[in-house]
Amino acid sequence: MLADLAAALADTLDRETAALRQGNYDAAARLAPAKLAAVNAFTEAAAQAAAAPLPADPEPEGPPSPEPGLAAPIDVLDRLREAAQTNSAALEAALAVQGRIVELVTGALSAKAGAPVGYGSPAPAPPVSFVLSVKA
Repeated sequence: MLADLAAALADTLDRETAALRQGNYDAAARLAPAKLAAVNAFTEAAAQAAAAPLPADPEPEGPPSPEPGLAAPIDVLDRLREAAQTNSAALEAALAVQGRIVELVTGALSAKAGAPVGYGSPAPAPPVSFVLSVKA
């Protein structure tokens, strides 16, 4: 069960990362509820698995095997770790792009407010109303 939840979370992170890399921030934002649900399901299952009592240890007849639901296979956890790191880098890049856009817009508004009006005298800065709206 934990392995399935880890794989589902990795899939969600991969979809969000792909959308971010394509510059499709709207699609990435629409994945937020699915991402939150996947994170919550995985962390809850991991906490339950960690809190579960370990079964009595009879004499082993071979190499130990993980109890079902208690441990996700290492390859699934490695995939989740990689997906989380890649997603984090894509989110940081998207935030940097957003920051540059805000700087460009605010810089353009500031430059317009101090533009000269006739004979080179600067105009008084008019009141500026500015709204930037992004649908999430």
